[in-house]
Amino acid sequence: MRPAADNPAPVEPGAALPPADTRRRTALGLCAGVAALIVYGSWFPFEWIHPHPDDVWWGLTNLHPFTGRADLLGNVALFLPWGLAAAGAARLHGARPAAWSLGAGLLLALLAQAGQFFEAHRDPRWADVLWNLVGAAGGRAAARALPRLQARPGAAAWVLLAG
Repeated sequence: MRPAADNPAPVEPGAALPPADTRRRTALGLCAGVAALIVYGSWFPFEWIHPHPDDVWWGLTNLHPFTGRADLLGNVALFLPWGLAAAGAARLHGARPAAWSLGAGLLLALLAQAGQFFEAHRDPRWADVLWNLVGAAGGRAAARALPRLQARPGAAAWVLLAG
């Protein structure tokens, strides 16, 4: 049996949650919100079709890594917030931030691309998954650098000016 200090008292309904639980729930909610926005943006304008088998085959076998500068930058930028949010949530839950950001980011990117097979105006590609992961890794790197930036006086102003 664990010591009494490790067994928290039950929380009554309607009572305030401890700060650590609130931070964890907020971080998971942020991850869910970012994921929902990614899926929404990937599947917009929601004109669903039944894909032709040739289109599915082309999408599954097209391994060309470059689709255009705007598409590349869009795919990277789309997953930067995911990497940042997922790394923060993983850290609060005691998980490995890099594994969580990239592993869950890979699943999210695959979900977004799979749905694009059924959307009339979208073109699913493996390259998009690759660039989504680059964005998630960039968000993870930003999450790692953020505590060091917060400790430096005036660093927040430089981050705002750079953005």
